[in-house]
Amino acid sequence: MVVGYFFILIITQYIAIKNSERFIDSQLNFEPRVLQKQVVCHNRRKLVLIIPVLEEENVVERTIQHFKNILNKEIILKIIFVTTEKEGYPEKNATFQKINPHVNENIFIEHYPHKDGNKADQINYVVIKYADNKEYDNISTYYGIFDADSLPDIRGFEYLLTDNSDDVIYQMFSVYSTNCKNLNLFNKASAVFQTRWTMSYELSAAIENYINKKVSHFSYTIGHGLFVRKDYMEKNPFSSRILAEDILFGYTAISKGICIKPIPFFDYCSSSSSLSVHIQQSARWYAGDLFSLLKVMKHSIKNRDIKYITLQLKRLFHIFQWSFGSLIISLVIVLSLSNQKIWNLIMVFITMFLYIFLIHAPIIKRFFKSEDISINIYIALVFKSFVNCAGPLYSNWVMISGMLGYSKELSFKTPKS
Repeated sequence: MVVGYFFILIITQYIAIKNSERFIDSQLNFEPRVLQKQVVCHNRRKLVLIIPVLEEENVVERTIQHFKNILNKEIILKIIFVTTEKEGYPEKNATFQKINPHVNENIFIEHYPHKDGNKADQINYVVIKYADNKEYDNISTYYGIFDADSLPDIRGFEYLLTDNSDDVIYQMFSVYSTNCKNLNLFNKASAVFQTRWTMSYELSAAIENYINKKVSHFSYTIGHGLFVRKDYMEKNPFSSRILAEDILFGYTAISKGICIKPIPFFDYCSSSSSLSVHIQQSARWYAGDLFSLLKVMKHSIKNRDIKYITLQLKRLFHIFQWSFGSLIISLVIVLSLSNQKIWNLIMVFITMFLYIFLIHAPIIKRFFKSEDISINIYIALVFKSFVNCAGPLYSNWVMISGMLGYSKELSFKTPKS
């Protein structure tokens, strides 16, 4: 029964990956029909990018150069890096000093003046500051949120600028490949694994919701590659009192029936560079996802909204599956061995084979350079699949030991590379 469920899950994820690939491939020949300056003039759409930074002096120059290359292609953007007093006042702030020489008519620095804030506070600070700026009206202006290691595809901006719909939220999804060649085998497997999740759930769920114009998946937003219309952003700021402000932002939007429009081009970024970082990062994502979901569930239960409660329970099941799925498979293997149930073992290993090869091979082929990935990646993916529960289990332990609340132990900032 358990093996049958995971077999169905693998087939479902494979179908989802194929749907995502069809969506991407449908835009392979995308070309804006006119120069971007004319397009902006025609549909009045403007993009203001907000990039919150904290101790990013080692990676931010590469990001700045990437955006300079985009600006050189006549893409009209205003790019605002948001440093924070937590790293020191501007004269002593290493990240501020790295960015400052690049400031020009398109690249700006805003300094968040408080030491007790986080990423959400840095973003909200800029949104509030620009609320009354007459240059950027509420309907045609979109805020784009990116990280210090983001290297987004230029076509994503062209797509957004030339799109004629009036959607509130757009998402450029993530591929975790920029530092792949510098990673060890396990962390390369983590990068592939994480990118597979982008294709098998995040992008696929957004496509289905948007195309059908109804909420079939209780999906979330991701805090890099996220574009939000100015009027909505001002009325719905990021929550600074939760571990995953981007996930809660998406859950809140989807609870209002707002379907996120997926952008068929990607934000390329880095993956974690060590097992310990991976575990701490996963622990934060898990706790952030769980608390965000419980927060919106409480509201749905209060309103007796059966449709959303059902979708939220389905999402809650998936979150717990993240925590306990590999443990359950391990238990099935142990019980099958101890009871000498050979056919059970055969079915488990066939399922594992399909899981490793069927849904990861298309990701490797599409997104990762052959010289960076060896055949041994599939062995590493087996190990990665079994230890994927480590972060959630650590998170559960921290929450239980803290009387089911989250603590500063889970407020982990992933180092960029």
